[in-house]
Amino acid sequence: MGFKGAFGRQLASLNTLDARERKVLKVLILFLGVLVLYFGIWSPVHRYHENSLIKRDAAFGLLQYMRSSEQQARAVLGVNKQRSSGQSLIEDISNVAKEKGIQPNRIQPEGGTTVILWFDKVVFNDLMGWLVLLHREYGVSVEQISIDRQVKSGLVNARVLLGT
Repeated sequence: MGFKGAFGRQLASLNTLDARERKVLKVLILFLGVLVLYFGIWSPVHRYHENSLIKRDAAFGLLQYMRSSEQQARAVLGVNKQRSSGQSLIEDISNVAKEKGIQPNRIQPEGGTTVILWFDKVVFNDLMGWLVLLHREYGVSVEQISIDRQVKSGLVNARVLLGT
């Protein structure tokens, strides 16, 4: 029997209604259709659009604030620090490493502004302190780092890409 049979029965019962009842039923179906379209489609889409505009305006305000305070933030972080000694990046990195008591196994320059260093069995806290010192004093930042722990507690192997 299925869908065709059930639909056929409903259509037959609709045809048994008088003209006035059919007209009221059609208006009711139309009204319900409009409600479904409004509350099921238009209202959620409109609400999403309004929320998106509010989020966009908030993000734009944050962007303007960040742009206006960029120079101040750079000054506080010391990003614009220059190496005053006239030494190369590799020399500065090596000297600071010796001061902190850590020795890289290998140093490889990567262009004029970046250097890759490899460390074996270095104390993790000493490595982190060295990186902080490089950033604060020389404006050298970590662009990429890979750290593997060793069996002995506190020791790590590390590969560090530093840049200015």
